This record gives sequence, C-alpha cells and structure tokens, in this order.
Amino acid sequence: MMKLDIPNSVKKIVFFLITIGLPFFTFRCSKTEATPPPPPPVIKPSIASFTPTSGPTGTEITINGTKLTGVTAVSFGGIAAASFSIVNDTKITAVVGTGASGDVNLVTPSGTATLAGFTYVIPQPTITAISPNNGTTNSTITITGTNFTGATAVSFGGVAASSFSVVNDKNITAIVGTGSSGNVVVSTPSGNATFGGFTYTNVSVTACKLPHANASTTIGIGFPVRPYRTPSTKSVKVGVIFVDFTDNIATRTPQALFNQTLSPHAEQFLSDVSYNNLNVTFEPTFQWFRMSKPTTSYTLSTFAGHKAYIQEAISLADSKVDFSKFEHLLVISSPDAGAFNIGPTFTSNHPSNGISVDGVVLNNAITSGRDLIAWKPGLWFCHEFGHSMGLVDLYTYSGSPNLRFVGQFGIMGTIGGAGTEFFGWERWLLGWMKDDQVVCHNTAGNGSVTLTPIETAGGIKLLTIPIDANSAVVVECRRKLGYDNSLPKEGPLVYIVDTRINSGEGAIKVLPINLTDDKKLDSPLSLNQTLTYNNISITYTLRSANGDLVTYEKK
Repeated sequence: MMKLDIPNSVKKIVFFLITIGLPFFTFRCSKTEATPPPPPPVIKPSIASFTPTSGPTGTEITINGTKLTGVTAVSFGGIAAASFSIVNDTKITAVVGTGASGDVNLVTPSGTATLAGFTYVIPQPTITAISPNNGTTNSTITITGTNFTGATAVSFGGVAASSFSVVNDKNITAIVGTGSSGNVVVSTPSGNATFGGFTYTNVSVTACKLPHANASTTIGIGFPVRPYRTPSTKSVKVGVIFVDFTDNIATRTPQALFNQTLSPHAEQFLSDVSYNNLNVTFEPTFQWFRMSKPTTSYTLSTFAGHKAYIQEAISLADSKVDFSKFEHLLVISSPDAGAFNIGPTFTSNHPSNGISVDGVVLNNAITSGRDLIAWKPGLWFCHEFGHSMGLVDLYTYSGSPNLRFVGQFGIMGTIGGAGTEFFGWERWLLGWMKDDQVVCHNTAGNGSVTLTPIETAGGIKLLTIPIDANSAVVVECRRKLGYDNSLPKEGPLVYIVDTRINSGEGAIKVLPINLTDDKKLDSPLSLNQTLTYNNISITYTLRSANGDLVTYEKK
C-alpha cells in the first residue's frame, strides 16, 4: 500500500477545523423554536341591572349583564331561586324562591357576579277555611290558608284570641278569647288576611255546674261545696294530737310517726295539686295521750261514736293545746297491733253538731287507724282531707272489684294508683281552677278545644258537656307529670259525673264503662280515637307540647 505523507502544517490546520470550526458550524445551523402565545384572558360575568328590584316568592326577575351563558346558580339574598332560565349571554330570568333581601348573585364556571339592592317582600296571608266556624271562650279554632309564618295576631269578631300557635305556613290554631261574631283576621308583617262567618256563642259555665241532688249529705260531687267544709283555697292550720290505748300502747315516738307518715309530704301534695291555692300547715303536739278505754270500746262507724271519740281525745290534750287557733283537727292513733283498721273523717252538717272546744266549733276532723302506714307518706291524709273539703269516695263501698268505677285514677278512688292526682272536676269544685278554664258546651253542635295537662297550672283544663241537670261528660288531659308520673298511657281522659250518686256508689265513672276493669290505665284516648256516650262524641285529634286537642259533638 502506498503511504501518503502529510505535512505537519496541514495536520494542524485539519485539527483546528475539526475541534474548533465544527461545533461553531453546528451551533450556527441548529433550529430556533418560537415562544408559545399567552392564554386568552378569563372574562367573569357581570350584572348591570335587574328588574323588578323587589318581590315576594314567585316573582320573575329579569337580570341583565354580560357573559351570562353557562350560569349554574342564581340566588336572592343568599336564598336559591326557585328556577332560572338563560335567555342569552346578556339576559337571565329567575323566579324568587322563599327569598330574602340582599344581593342578587350569579355563579358561572368562570366566576360569580353580584349586585346589591334586592328587597324580598313577605307575601300577604290568605285564609281559605276555619274549623269549626263557631265557638265560645276557650274554644280552639283551626285556621287554614297561606303565608302564616310570622303571624303576629289573630282575632275573632275584632276581639283578640287569648292565644294562638302557628303550626306551619298553612295552619294556625287559635283559642277564642272573650270573643265576638264576625271576621277572623290573621295579621302578619306583610298584611292581614280576613275570613268572614265566625259565630261567637256566649255560653255561661253555670249550666255545667251540676247541683247536688241529695240535700242531706255532708259531702258530694255537685256545686257548690257543702257548707261547713274545710276551706280549700286558703291557709289552713291543722292541729295534730296523738293517742294510744291500754290494748295498743304506742311503741314509736310521735315525732317519728309524724315524719314517717305525714309531713312534709302531705303539705307538698296538696299545694301542688291545688296549683298553690291551698296551704296546709300542721301544728303537732308530740305527746301520747292515753285514752280511757281499749280500742274495742270505741265505735268510729257512727257519727255519735266518732264524735265522742274525738271529743275525749281533745279533752285529754286540752290543757296543753289551744284548739281555738285551728280550722281542722287530726287525731293520730298508734297504728300498730290492736289499732283501728281505718281512720274515718268527721264532717258535721251544722255547727250545732260540731265539736266545741276553746270557744270554737270544729266541724271537720280526721282520725287515723292502721291505714295511716299502709300508703305512701302523706297521701292517706290527703285522701281524708279531701272528705274534709267535701269530696266523696270514688271506690265502691260494696261489691267488687273495689276500683271498678275509676280504676287507678284519682286519690279519692285509691291512694296508691298510677294516676293519683285529683280529677279536674274535683279541682273545679274546690276552686283550684277558675271558670274561664272550663269549656261548657250545653247545646247541640260541635267544636274543639285544646286541654292543657291537669297536672300543670294554667290553660284550659276541662271540657264539660251536660247530659241532663245532674250529669255530664267531662274530658281532661292526663300526662305522665307530677304525681301521675307512673301512668303507662297519656291522653284525654273521659268520664261521667252524676251528682245524684252518693259517696262510694260511683259518682264519677271513667269511660268507657267496664265494671270488670279495676285499673282503667288504658282508658285515656289514643290519637284519632273517638268515644261516644249518650249521643256525645269525643275525638282525640292532635297531641302537642301544650296539651291535647279534642273535637266534640253533642247531638
């Protein structure tokens, strides 16, 4: 092979070109890339105006602006529109929902637009119906219509309702006040709604104050309370003395027995169930006074024997007790072996038959037996004191079951029942509730009323519908409150009162009548249940925190 001899000078030039010139050449010949253009600017929507600038629910508002295509939400005062429609890129129509005053606001994928100045107009109320269309003081009227939320007043014939409750936007229940016939008016901040045709019936409760039918008794269930009974609406001071016998010598101290069986439980019960109308205070003399004869020598079942027993007890204690300061007397006998089975109540029909001592006449007194310790503390006395105030026994004196008339309702029936509190009729009779807390319906027709729980003060307590001159159907609301807190069932309790019937014979009977049921704990009506007795129908319509709404009809 032929060898080519290249001079060194040439080699140097070639080396220079390769190492220096080639990169320069390559750089000069490389491709140059263009800078990308910036993204287009985001244009948010805007609101230029809207019309009208105010309106109630259902008003169509036209909104003018820019870039409105793609709107996903519209609101007025922060409350979503009921609906909206995109007309074009510069116009939207929207319907006001429940609404509020404030900004009109639009939402789009590119942002939001806001313009202040919308005024929400609360819609005017309307009344479409009232039920019933007649009533008297304390009747409950249901008003149906629209836009009742925020109602400030209700009136019947121009006279304000005694109270009302906005159930919802379409319903109000109102209690008729002193009342007048004419228009029913509901007032709200946006205006008044008027509905004609209400008839006010001025019914006196006098027709429902059933009179006594037997003038010879010292206690009864009719009006007024029998004369010479212990006052039921004031402070009553009760003197307490303790006696034992040769065949029943006391083994307890008087004070221990007093605290165990009587105080403070009795005073508290009577204060509570009377709505604080009755204040009983005890003044005990803590000493055993020994009677002159054994228990077997005393007869408490006759008026004369009972009076003589009390008179002897008083004479034993008279040197240590000033009986003139008492309106009532309690004689407690030792309740242990040899004691009397029961302790009856002494009630005189005239001061000439009462017990004279220290310049006063005691027409009412209670004596105890073994029954003193048989019941919850204090309640035995409260039952017997009920007789002193003029009330009858509601259990039966003969036959069985013993509690077939009222079951476990009412302390005058049983001291140990689940519904221990006095019946509403008894409370009305004793003056613990006022006439304006009673609805008296004495004519054919119908109506409704909300009854507040009998265990609490205030409100309408009784619905009374006379059957004849001496009997009536009565309705009250029983709840698991107060001393009725063991009731297994709540609701309107319906019963009949008959003033011709004497003590122990069923002057009050819980409906429906079932003389084999000695508890009657299922007797309160269930919701929507109707009970009919002697052409009088009672329906339990609505339960609320305030009480039970019942509708009634007398044919």
